[in-house]
Amino acid sequence: MSPFHWTHRLRQAAIAVAAVGLLGPTPRASASDEPTVGAYYYPWWDTHDWNETLRARMAPTDHRPTAGYSPSSNPDVIAEHINQSHRGNISLWASSWWGPGSIEDTVLQTRILTHPRAGELDYAVHYESTGRFGSFSSPDFSTLTPDFLYLAENVFDDPNYYRIDGRPVVFMYVTRAYFNDPDAAPALAAARQAVQSAYGYDPYVVGDEVFGSGFNATRASHFDAVTTFDVYAMSGMNDGVVTPSDITRAATKYAQAESAGAAVIPGVTPGYNDRAVRDGNQATGRYYSGQTIADAGAVFTDLIDQAGLPHVNPASDNLLLVNSFNEWHEDTQIEATILAPPSSRDDSPSGTELTQGKTYEGYGTKYLDLLRRHTTPGAPNLIDGDADFDGDLDHDDITAFAASWNSENLIDGVRVGGYASRLTRPDFNYDGVVDFADWFVMRRAHPAVTDATLRALLTIPEPESLLLTFSAVAAHVGRRPLSSNRKANKGATQ
Repeated sequence: MSPFHWTHRLRQAAIAVAAVGLLGPTPRASASDEPTVGAYYYPWWDTHDWNETLRARMAPTDHRPTAGYSPSSNPDVIAEHINQSHRGNISLWASSWWGPGSIEDTVLQTRILTHPRAGELDYAVHYESTGRFGSFSSPDFSTLTPDFLYLAENVFDDPNYYRIDGRPVVFMYVTRAYFNDPDAAPALAAARQAVQSAYGYDPYVVGDEVFGSGFNATRASHFDAVTTFDVYAMSGMNDGVVTPSDITRAATKYAQAESAGAAVIPGVTPGYNDRAVRDGNQATGRYYSGQTIADAGAVFTDLIDQAGLPHVNPASDNLLLVNSFNEWHEDTQIEATILAPPSSRDDSPSGTELTQGKTYEGYGTKYLDLLRRHTTPGAPNLIDGDADFDGDLDHDDITAFAASWNSENLIDGVRVGGYASRLTRPDFNYDGVVDFADWFVMRRAHPAVTDATLRALLTIPEPESLLLTFSAVAAHVGRRPLSSNRKANKGATQ
């Protein structure tokens, strides 16, 4: 385990858990507490269809991810997502999990947890109940105990698995529907007991319980903490009209859960549009109704500032959950896109079947940067291309960049990516070293600068390596979506 990760574990272990049971009083975070930021993560893009996403079908140009239309198992994509997570202050991926042997399980175990840079983040399972229990009206909980035993044997012991108070965390989707069934709570109790007896783990289970107008404290008592996955419907944005009252509604529901004694893990989202993968839900723009794309991001930051951060709780690691890092089917992602001009047109026959007239943009790193800024008290304004950290872009940045060439963020001799690396060197992609990937960022920020400028400042025996690097990057982000027959089968529950 990297020294970085030991520090993170010690911070977790130091959290004061003063709750006396779920329905007893729980402590609130102080205004000075920095939250732990997690994001729902989807490792399913080896089999899912990018054409079933709004952004792949925008017109006149798509809004593809900067990492490309690439499979989740690609180690370069995982590394880029780790870099972007550092940029956005995300330290936890709540990874979608659909059962033993699923593509999500395979990628998590064989690609993510084994990645050379896995130790820079924490990981937990987001248990996709709709894929394990069946229908809400006639659920079958027979998979719950074997699933938990499988996770205990194969995943919980990973040194980078996320723990609260030393307990492996499992986020469980839409419990607010399944745990109305009388068999649900006994099934979860049996799964907990089986794992504890066989492996000694006491799972910390987070229920998806904050949703309706009244908080069900009895149902929530079966969980160690509660959250909401579907911020879109919970807040009232699902009517397609987004107003400040939606933010207030979300904050009120978190407060109700808190008043009932629950340890709340608030959720936030930048917007919602799943019309490329399923019918029935209203699209939201990423701005308030009546505003324009120039105001995009305000809904996200208001959810963070007014609904999320006031309700993070030390009993649940001051955790704030973002829906999502890369759920492109529902357009909740904050993963970086290419920059593209605003448009309300898509490639449907009508030209607006998917957008419903809402305007979207290729937003770049906007939402990662907003998340960092609003969850890191006193964070400096870091500018891509500002290699000398003086707040502007000028020729001095080129000299400063050259002076930092190949410098690494080392902890006990191990290169570690992250925010600390970005604060102390022009490591613009947060990967722990200043190299050609960062020069690519410099070139975008300083368009008048040529590769020859860097070669003049450095001794590079093979200058064509720059061209090869840029060609590889261009080819990567230029990939078109691949088709697949598998559809996303999880959506907003209204």
